[in-house]
Amino acid sequence: VQLRPSSNQKRINSNSKEAQRGIQFHWDKDETLRDVADVFVHPHLSTVTYLTDNGAPTLVFEESMPNERLLDKTAGTGIKGAFVSWPLRGKHLSFDGRLLHGAPSDLLRSSETDELRVTFLVNIWLYHKPLGIEQFPEAFLGRFSCVDDDGNGKHRKSAMETKTRIRPSNSSSNKLDVHVTKSSRNIRFCDFTWGLGDMLSIHSKLPVNIIRKERKMKEYDRNVAIRWDSNDFTFICNNEEPKKRTS
Repeated sequence: VQLRPSSNQKRINSNSKEAQRGIQFHWDKDETLRDVADVFVHPHLSTVTYLTDNGAPTLVFEESMPNERLLDKTAGTGIKGAFVSWPLRGKHLSFDGRLLHGAPSDLLRSSETDELRVTFLVNIWLYHKPLGIEQFPEAFLGRFSCVDDDGNGKHRKSAMETKTRIRPSNSSSNKLDVHVTKSSRNIRFCDFTWGLGDMLSIHSKLPVNIIRKERKMKEYDRNVAIRWDSNDFTFICNNEEPKKRTS
């Protein structure tokens, strides 16, 4: 289990404008191993626990780490699905640790961009220990546990637990399903482009009216699952490639 602060310290500074606005898109990985050996190893699971109702949603694309096909200017690739999770205090989200994700502030309305977003990020690793990580200080473990230190299983409530119920939110039924086609009506699409470093970008046509409306709804714990039927809607490409794609 790895607590997941960002290599960009501003992401974990709750007073910074960057922390309030969102988090850039990335793949979770062993950062040190990538730097020293150019090898990409991902966690088994990535998780987000929301400690406030505020800020940008987590947006997870069904796209794993790019390979050589994405560096071919004639290739490109379409992404067929995404999952949007708006912050809701106490909500817990988990997903495949290989997937591209971020928290884009572009999905917020202008009146919402100054809200403070606070999350607790944890990666679950199997059969690999990330390089350069340190064991969490034992003196602080009691603050995260609801079990007595002697291990007898006696339950004690923490201050946060008395106010917040932690609950999983990404079950198969706990989401609003949106199937997007070229003939979809009554859907307001907006085009977004996000950089993924020097070489790659992701371009996405998102149903923003549906996504933003779901933020105020609690029937699905503020989750939206999107399926596209065409490569035109969302794709990753080399930064030098044209933005238009064919199905």
